[in-house]
Formats: sequence, C-alpha cells, structure tokens
Amino acid sequence: MKGIRKFETGMGVFLVNQGDSRCKEDVSDGGRWPHFHRCSRRAVKDGYCRQHHPDAVAARQYAAGERYREKWDNSPQMKLVRANERIAELERQIAELEAKNAEKGGGE
Repeated sequence: MKGIRKFETGMGVFLVNQGDSRCKEDVSDGGRWPHFHRCSRRAVKDGYCRQHHPDAVAARQYAAGERYREKWDNSPQMKLVRANERIAELERQIAELEAKNAEKGGGE
C-alpha cells in the first residue's frame, strides 16, 4: 500500500492517499489529545491545497489582522485613549495661551 496511510480517530479508521497529489501540510485531528496527519486535500499549487498554500495562509492572516485592528480602533478603550490625548492637547494649548496672556500683562 505505497502512498496509502492508515490513521485512527474516535470516529473510525481511515485510509488516505499520501502520494504526491495530496497537500503536504500536517493538520491536527482536532481532538483533546491531537494527532497530526497529512492533509487529505488535492494539491493544486507547490504541493499545497488552496487552504494551506502559504500565500492563502498569509492572505487570511492579513485579513484577520485588519478586522482585529478595525475592531480595536472602534472599541471603547481606544475611544477613551483618543479622548484623553485630545484633552491633554487642549490643556497644553490653554497653558500656552495663558503664558502668552501673562507676558502681555493682560492677566490678573
């Protein structure tokens, strides 16, 4: 049985063709005590399936990062940070104006 690999899961015994026509990524069976086996999908580019090809993985990670950054930028925590930065900026401007006013003698 060259190219055929047998693996067991809680759902039974499976035989998977492990020839060069299959994706070369190792994947977990997802159990509590995960066991790794080769992906059973057909390889379409550089020995990887569409899901596990490095370009597809990088694109998914980038998209997930963008979604996370957008969610974080719109979160209450970031809104508070921006509000505090604005308050500090306005307080600096008030201090500068008070200093200029005191120099002109228009103060108290």
